Amino acid sequence: MLEQDNHPFNSSEFVGFHSVIKPVGDSMLSKSFGEKANGFLPDHAYQMTQQMKNYMRIANGLNIPISPIVGMYIGHNGHEGRVNFYQVVERLDHSLGHQIREKTQPKDVIFHQLNQYMEYYNRVWSDDSPISLDPVPDNYCPDENGKLYLVDLMPPRQKTPDGLISEWPEPPAEFREFIEKRYFVPQIQARVVRAQLLRATLGREDISSQEITDMMAKHWRSDWVQASLVSGSEMDHVLSSPKPTDVDTLRVISAEAVKSKVAPKLLADNIYKSCHIGIGGILPTQEVVDIASQLIKHTLSYD
Repeated sequence: MLEQDNHPFNSSEFVGFHSVIKPVGDSMLSKSFGEKANGFLPDHAYQMTQQMKNYMRIANGLNIPISPIVGMYIGHNGHEGRVNFYQVVERLDHSLGHQIREKTQPKDVIFHQLNQYMEYYNRVWSDDSPISLDPVPDNYCPDENGKLYLVDLMPPRQKTPDGLISEWPEPPAEFREFIEKRYFVPQIQARVVRAQLLRATLGREDISSQEITDMMAKHWRSDWVQASLVSGSEMDHVLSSPKPTDVDTLRVISAEAVKSKVAPKLLADNIYKSCHIGIGGILPTQEVVDIASQLIKHTLSYD
């Protein structure tokens, strides 16, 4: 449903990666898209809402739960000729990422949710689906019964007759091929998933890297699991000649070192922060990945 702006916000808000999130009463949230990028042209905003609806239709067909959306509407954002679009969604529990980091749930509950997360990827990849799931655990929330929902659909990554929607804004031409493969090729996205799960569990000594691998193997094809891992020879090559497209590999190398207790958590924190893909699929510079590689080698006394 698309309506004009008349939304009951209060003053409390949270700024996400693409959106500004505000409570609506006690049981709902409003997500505003466009405030961080001077909004959309009205036709683009309408197109985006239609792409979200198509994404939800496909996900529903794969039995991948999406957080219940009460409504979507378009409203002016203060810039002439520009608009935001809004979603009003039901409020769920704290995110999977939050529950892992803050240890608010016992390990068996976390693993129950992670198994659902892994299975959702299996359904998308096995079906050669036109959509791509967001790998960040903070973008999944359980309900009171432990059912895990994808709660962030921005951008609604999918294959369309006009091409791939991989990022918003669209990635620069020099990065587009890599960004599209990162979200739509299972053997490449598998490593992104691994990097995100390792990051979420850096402070959890009770959740090992091997347990993450075992959980992947329970739901995924063996080649997908293998692609998530960084071999010794690949590690040698990346640390000696890193490229901006090696961001996820550098992240995995640093996090595996922390999980193996051969490096402090600060190493991975620094690598994840510096080797960051920005809004619109902007990759770090060559200088940044060179410094990241040197930091890893120095910390690990790696020659």
